[in-house]
Parts: sequence; C-alpha cells; structure tokens
Amino acid sequence: MTDADVAYWSSAIAPSPRQTKRFPPAKLKDVVEAASVALRGWNYPHVPRNPQDILGLQDGGIEGRVDWARYKEVWRFHPDGMFTHRWRMREDDTGFRGTIHLVSAIYTGAEVFEFGRRLYRDDESVDEVIFKVDLEGVFDRPGSGDSFEDLPYGTRARRNVANYSTTVPRADLAAGVLEPAVDATSNLFAQLGFSGVSRGFITRKTQSFLEGKI
Repeated sequence: MTDADVAYWSSAIAPSPRQTKRFPPAKLKDVVEAASVALRGWNYPHVPRNPQDILGLQDGGIEGRVDWARYKEVWRFHPDGMFTHRWRMREDDTGFRGTIHLVSAIYTGAEVFEFGRRLYRDDESVDEVIFKVDLEGVFDRPGSGDSFEDLPYGTRARRNVANYSTTVPRADLAAGVLEPAVDATSNLFAQLGFSGVSRGFITRKTQSFLEGKI
C-alpha cells in the first residue's frame, strides 16, 4: 500500500501485560466486529464482507483488506490482542485531494482510541493499553475543511511524518477516551505545524463525534 501522491494513516493498539493466547483465533473476526466504531458511516476498522478478503496469518491472526472507492486499508489482529492498521487518507480520492482535512483527522484520532476502549474496557486481565498513531506522506499539504471555524487553512504541513504514542490505564479507558484522543490529535497537529487549531476546538469536535453528533 504505497502511492507517490497520497498519504497514509497507521495505528497500533496493544494490551499489557501481553498474553500470547488472549483470543482464540476462531473468534478474532467477531471481536473486531463487536468493537468496531461506526460513528460516521464507515466502520473503524472495516471488516470485509467477502471472506476472501480476510486472510489467515501464521500466528493464528487474521488480516482484513479493503479496496473500494476511497477506502484502501489493511489491518491485522493477532491472538495476543495486538491490532495494527494502515489506510490511505480518504480525502485523497475526494475534492480534498492533496490536503489534510483537519476535522476528519480529529475524527480519526477519536476512532482509534474508541476502538481500543471497546476492545479492552471489560478485560480485567489488561492493566493498560498502548496506542500508536502515525500520519505520513503529508509534507507541504495545506489544512482543509468544510468551514473556516477556528481552522488555519492557509497553513501547510511542515513535516512529512508525525508520530504519537501513549499508554492508557484500562480504568481510564473504561471512563472514556475524550482526553487521550484530544492529546493525540493535538500532538500530531503541533508536529505538523497546525498549532493554530486550538485544543478547545479539537475537544469540541472530538466530544461531538464520540456522542454521535456530526
């Protein structure tokens, strides 16, 4: 999954302490489906309907592949609970091609953390959950959006890659992911030079999204 003129998101979610057989291989697809987040119409992650698009891995894990319209993604879920995901930035097949849609990026951060919360909030064998979110291939892209509310659309990304990682106690995840999601998005924006996007704006958009008000 590489193209010269498109950007990619990547995420990784891992429970701690590690258990090599946390999930039975036969249940992995059901676990992902039950935890997936569908707050803007397209599930995060999207579980392919065609069984041929779900592949088995050597360790008993599964790999899901999607290639439809603007949705290009690959994810893997392993018996130890490690989840990894890589997907093409969706605006690169829309009228926002070549930009970073800032509100969409806020929603993406919220989806990653909410999915992790749903995976592990009730698993008492988990002490904490490790999250990693990356955005790559974005150097010199301008910010974009559907309105001019609090968004510096004239600003361009000053780096090609932004990385963020954090560890969240399971008890905190169970209470909600607003703060860790806002922390992640704020950090990524700051790395890229979008410091004009206020934390208050990110918080409002994240909260509205998590409440299904978009």
